[in-house]
Amino acid sequence: MTIRSPPLNAIFDDGSEMKFGKLVKKQLDAYQESWKPCVENLMDVTYVRGGAINKSMGNAERQLIKERFKNFNAEFEEISRAQQTYAIPDTELRNQVIRDVKNVLVPMYGRFLDKYQGTDFTKNPAKYIRYDKERVDKMISHLFEPTAY
Repeated sequence: MTIRSPPLNAIFDDGSEMKFGKLVKKQLDAYQESWKPCVENLMDVTYVRGGAINKSMGNAERQLIKERFKNFNAEFEEISRAQQTYAIPDTELRNQVIRDVKNVLVPMYGRFLDKYQGTDFTKNPAKYIRYDKERVDKMISHLFEPTAY
């Protein structure tokens, strides 16, 4: 955030810098909300019956898992495609935005993927599981690159 660098540091006092910092934080929080439709597809509840996790699924549960993967893929692709055209030239801010997204999305996707990729939710997993954890991480890393503008 270049407010601390000359010539801007001569214009802004500590109070102004605090106000600017609060505005940036508010915008970062609003940005995180843009990922909500993607993240919501990864929200999951594990049902325990008799002290063990139920490995076999009924038809309705299989369909739900398929829909969640399908919806995650669609949301992730749409958000990624749009945000690859944006640029954040400030390296510190860009890294913070990317780190914040990764800290939420990658672990959630990883848990969801780990839980369902070895199950019988579909006969054709490749149709629903388009990304591994590393690919999701890498795609997020390439958002907002200065070369986008």
